[in-house]
Amino acid sequence: MKTGYTLALRWVITLHALGAFGQAVLAGRFLSGDYDMVAAHATNATVVGGIGYLQVVVALLVWRPGRGPVWPLAVSVGLVLAETAQILLGYFRGIGVHVPLGVAIIAALMVLLTWAWRRSAA
Repeated sequence: MKTGYTLALRWVITLHALGAFGQAVLAGRFLSGDYDMVAAHATNATVVGGIGYLQVVVALLVWRPGRGPVWPLAVSVGLVLAETAQILLGYFRGIGVHVPLGVAIIAALMVLLTWAWRRSAA
């Protein structure tokens, strides 16, 4: 499975995880009273979502034609769907679901990130 696609996926997952962690930091700053951070949180949500879509494309290339496992693609698609819901929940103030969904997104990204940087993945 050692391909350029796998290396690309490793770095896209890393960027995706960093962006998601940034979301948690921005949300924490907003909740601490720095109200300007809500705009940065919204902007970063768009960036993180875009990286998620890029991750789906690269995971597809890892699977076909790269002959890698399909599960990173399935998890990536699930993340994009969750992040889309997350953005909508944020805009419509569905905080009761927004916060735990954010935790689940970061947990899923940690699983992917751990897999991506294991020696056997690349």
